[in-house]
Amino acid sequence: MCAFLAYMQKKLYLCSDFMLTTMRKANLLFLIMATIIAFSVETISAAELPEGALPGVFNVGGKQIHFSIGNLQYCAATDTWRFAPRQYALIGEDGIGNVAHPTRDGVKSDNLMVSSTYDGWIDLFGFGTSGWSSGAEAYQPWHTDDDPTHYIPLTIRDSTPRPEFYNLDYDHANADWGVYNPISNGGNRRGIWRTMTREEWTYIVEGRPNYLDLRGQATINGVHGMVLLPDNWEQPWGASFEPGYSLGWDANEYSYSEWKVLEDAGAVFLPCAGCRTFSAGNLQVENVNTAGHYRTASSMLDGGLTCAYDLYFNVIIPEMHTYHMRCWGESVRLVVDVK
Repeated sequence: MCAFLAYMQKKLYLCSDFMLTTMRKANLLFLIMATIIAFSVETISAAELPEGALPGVFNVGGKQIHFSIGNLQYCAATDTWRFAPRQYALIGEDGIGNVAHPTRDGVKSDNLMVSSTYDGWIDLFGFGTSGWSSGAEAYQPWHTDDDPTHYIPLTIRDSTPRPEFYNLDYDHANADWGVYNPISNGGNRRGIWRTMTREEWTYIVEGRPNYLDLRGQATINGVHGMVLLPDNWEQPWGASFEPGYSLGWDANEYSYSEWKVLEDAGAVFLPCAGCRTFSAGNLQVENVNTAGHYRTASSMLDGGLTCAYDLYFNVIIPEMHTYHMRCWGESVRLVVDVK
């Protein structure tokens, strides 16, 4: 009997050892397969996302778009266009606005030094200043002509009757910065990117279902701005975001690493990069870190020849019903259509 009990105990031990070994192998196999699947999904997702695009998908009147990774920047000396390397990067003037440190590595940037030979970066542009000769007197990204009518093609300006609108589309699509120019960190070829129309911006800012829960204010590394969330927003685990406007720039405060969690989930940040205007014939940059002025592809002519529609926001309001001078330098945030 003792021998039999010893035999059965040995069998049970071997059986349990076999089961544990099998379970360990199964767990290991599961982990390997999960890693392969996760890697494959990430690789496919990264491959499908255009260079320079953020992952969030936004619906805009029958189309879907991705925002670029940062505001548009230009260097005249090398004729190079790029996206700001981070969403909260802004230039301002003479280093004052460089709270996002675009000059950290010795790279020059100043919106008051704008010229055809300036070897630093600018990020504020007059309407339709893509560099395409549209027939307007002011069409280069470095033009700072203070007559807003000079930013309209002569064939439109002098036509009778004059059309109600002059937009950056159809025959004048090349006046759009993203259509006409290769963006060095955005695929580096023409025709990938574009500027949204006033109607598209309006839908995202104040027309989407539940839009009040999909926008807000934030401060990232000291930079104030507006946050836009994609339509299918799912807040990442461990992250926080308080939606709503007029809550103040400190409603959501983030370091870069904290913001990166939200950015990777699709969140978009529009920094208060200000605008370049004129005072007594001299250039000045105002509203840096207090207001955002963003170009749309939509102009207006029935109300006069001076203004184009833009997205304007400050600490109190986001406003899509405003229009400012075509000759002012404003931010450009490009998008790419989802194919």
